[in-house]
Amino acid sequence: MAAAAAPSTPGPDQAYYDKHAAGMDVHVVYVPGKGKGMFAKRSFAEGETVLEDHALVVAQDLDDRLKAIKICAHTMQSLETPAETFARVTAASGKPHPPPKKWHNMEKYLKQEHVQGVPCVDGCPLCFLDADTRAAADQLWHRVLCKGRMTKEQREAYEAFENLDWCCGGVDYSDSFHLMLHAVARILCSEGTVEERWYPYDLLAWAEWTELAASWATKTTKVTPGKLLDYAHKYMVAMFGGEAAAAIDLTKARVARLTGGILLNAQERSPESPFGRYLVWLEGKGVKTSLLQGGYDWRAKRPTDISNALYYSARAQGVYRTHSTTNHNCDPNTEVQYTDDMNEHLYMVALRDIAAGEEISISYIDAPSTKGYTERQDYLKTHYRFDCSCARCNEEGAKQAKARGQPAPAPGADEGGEEEVEETEEVEEEEEEAE
Repeated sequence: MAAAAAPSTPGPDQAYYDKHAAGMDVHVVYVPGKGKGMFAKRSFAEGETVLEDHALVVAQDLDDRLKAIKICAHTMQSLETPAETFARVTAASGKPHPPPKKWHNMEKYLKQEHVQGVPCVDGCPLCFLDADTRAAADQLWHRVLCKGRMTKEQREAYEAFENLDWCCGGVDYSDSFHLMLHAVARILCSEGTVEERWYPYDLLAWAEWTELAASWATKTTKVTPGKLLDYAHKYMVAMFGGEAAAAIDLTKARVARLTGGILLNAQERSPESPFGRYLVWLEGKGVKTSLLQGGYDWRAKRPTDISNALYYSARAQGVYRTHSTTNHNCDPNTEVQYTDDMNEHLYMVALRDIAAGEEISISYIDAPSTKGYTERQDYLKTHYRFDCSCARCNEEGAKQAKARGQPAPAPGADEGGEEEVEETEEVEEEEEEAE
């Protein structure tokens, strides 16, 4: 499909995106009426990697962290053995399956493929891929989130944060607040002025947290979005110390904006588990996986009483600098995939041939091809605060309007741009103090 040349409107943050996209085959520019967008510098063939992006911030899902599921806390690579994954997941299913009668070539597999990891040297429960990764984490965020270095009062605040019920309006926000906590830790460990330290996160498309939570609510609950904001701010100030919090101007308004940005930009990560990778490795060695247990083909049948957690582990969420500028399209030309690198990197792969100069798009909706015009519009308006006017929506909207004898919706510029999402209101202070 031919594409018009990418608009070259320089934005106020162009130098920042040019720096971080240096060496990539895409670039970020401003699109009038839409905000930032990502465009192809060259053509891509279907199936080709369009973008490899390093995480701005990434964190393990909070419930997995509390269950002590072993991963590298910096790269998100699973540190479990195949047998450990199998035992944990099948036990959690309530119907534990007996382990395979024979773990074929397991000793060889572990020697070639498994990484045991190294523990934190200060006694906190986190593990890392190796000593170099541990040092990198310490520089970027771990030194302020290491329980082994905290005072008793700081640890209590951290544990209160971790164990708080983050459900509000029928939605569980625990992973989003946990990722937000890690973002604040990285801001604390960065250098520069207050504005410079917050700058990468202030560039994210955002909507104020309490307004987002209110629009996403599926039921009325006693805990309000404002109350969760109070708790988050209170515990972080206690966790990091009032002086450190003041040094980065950690106000509730900043926390609300950061949380809203994370909600709109975070990408879930669920790469293949050690058990799944072991089966692939066996097949590569010519071993039939049906031999693992009494003729049961675990890889092909995937027993219904065991969740996909057996095949996908190390659940995490991340926010990515360049990926976060990708606009929505109901007929996207790329999707996020994972590779054998098993790190925190994000990969975007072409779903069809992409011409040089064409805008790179993803879908903010799962399986958009299975959803109709009205369902897609309602979801995007509720969750992302914009009306989609991509080519597919314009065509389907016109057909629907014609069938109803109504005028066709006016085509707009917004296909998931950022300017429609941003809010300018200050966070309203709650009259009631957090308990």
